[in-house]
Amino acid sequence: MERHRHYAGQFGSISVLTVNGGGLGTKRAGSGGIIVTGVPGNPLLYLVIGFLEGRAEIKKRGINVMEAQDSYLCGWLAFLLASYSRFRGRRMGLVLDVHADTIDNPYWNRERLENPILNYFAKILLRKADCVRVVSPGLVEKIAGFGVRRERIVFLPVGTDLEKIKGAGKGRARKEGGILFVGRLVKQKNIELLLKAFASLLKKHPGCKLTIVGDGPDREKLEKMRDGLGLGAGVSFTGLASPERLEKEYAENAFLVLPSFYEGWGLVIMEAFANGMPVVVSGAVSTVNPAVVDMETAFVFKDNDADSLCEKMEKMLALEPSERAKMAAKAMGIIREFDIRKTSERLKEMMDRVAGDAGG
Repeated sequence: MERHRHYAGQFGSISVLTVNGGGLGTKRAGSGGIIVTGVPGNPLLYLVIGFLEGRAEIKKRGINVMEAQDSYLCGWLAFLLASYSRFRGRRMGLVLDVHADTIDNPYWNRERLENPILNYFAKILLRKADCVRVVSPGLVEKIAGFGVRRERIVFLPVGTDLEKIKGAGKGRARKEGGILFVGRLVKQKNIELLLKAFASLLKKHPGCKLTIVGDGPDREKLEKMRDGLGLGAGVSFTGLASPERLEKEYAENAFLVLPSFYEGWGLVIMEAFANGMPVVVSGAVSTVNPAVVDMETAFVFKDNDADSLCEKMEKMLALEPSERAKMAAKAMGIIREFDIRKTSERLKEMMDRVAGDAGG
């Protein structure tokens, strides 16, 4: 909600339609210019009740632009509301966000039975939007490849409140050979690949240590895999970490690894850079974060390739600590352009333009 507070400061007030987290009823709350309506998460109820609540909110507040956080169910609900509004004679602009590289992503399509269907209709929906907002330059080409007109695609990253990202790790002595992962322990994060690659790395660099911060349903399986690979004390699982413990890990380790099959914006990458720590990431992760530039702020490995990941980690270890710090500093220079205050202003400009094009 922190980003929404900044957005509300630009627009005066914003209405948010979201999933209420459980139950069949509708929940409402509001403060600081943000009006939040929560509807059931069941797909059918989400569309039906979301449509009714959204229709009422549009009429009540005179809304003339809608932004959907994805091009799946959320996007289709926004499209239905925009189409209904236009049918009733109201000018309505539709903005669809692409925050992650999931469309036509082979892993994402295999993750759930319904995903290939959602994937197919998402590409249709994107072509119907007045504007498609993408969070990285890499996604511009991909979305254009689905038949979306380039003039309708806007590169506007997710705003990050840089004042709230601690950089306590900069300038501290680090554990040479210390490698860090931060995130939920779920299949999407591809931690199994990280363990395989680390096993290979450990044969060449026996002093390396891998610290895995986070928890999730795959933890027990991953711990068994660690033991099965004979990694022993070379890999530690900390579980959920307090802010103080997380700050310590960012300060002491040499670099961060994020091997995910797909990602959103990736706050952990921002935190790593802010703490003077470069990153090693999958190609899928690099696609959605413009601060990740291969060979300059990060090393990017081939998706789901343990040998490639091992090679990039070894390459990062070979750098002098000062060289790694320079990579992170260069990334921070890029990130400063995406401070929440700047991106909020650009979002307002984008919305005003969409509303003007729609005749609002």
